[in-house]
Amino acid sequence: MAMALDNPQTLVTISREEDLRPFAEVIAAAFSNDTLNRYLFLGRESRPDHPKLSQPELRVDFWLPHITSRFNGGGILVQNYDWAAVALWLPPGTKKPAPSGTISEGAAEYREKVNALIKKYLSDRPYWYLNLIGRSPSRQDKGK
Repeated sequence: MAMALDNPQTLVTISREEDLRPFAEVIAAAFSNDTLNRYLFLGRESRPDHPKLSQPELRVDFWLPHITSRFNGGGILVQNYDWAAVALWLPPGTKKPAPSGTISEGAAEYREKVNALIKKYLSDRPYWYLNLIGRSPSRQDKGK
């Protein structure tokens, strides 16, 4: 049985800035019903019926600066099967950039806890960091 990575046509490295918005659209859709990501997006205002959740473009706008800063900072972004899925990897030694603006209380708390776990378990060892991964919920095709 061949793995998808055996076919170089399936995995596409993103190298153009104009591809960052479609990447953000997949991530925003993939996490649209995720409680943790709703908290990162809305902070203490987070609730399933919040009016901002009915506006998908707001979630794309939330994710786009994060994705752009990682792209500009050396992150490796890939998409698979014409935007069915995306992933953002940070190579060893690549630091997540500091937020360019104000981040929600939820995002600050999450970042603090994740950084503490990384320090505790990985210390100063080099590692690849899978920063984001998501699949478009609108895609019903089966993986290969």
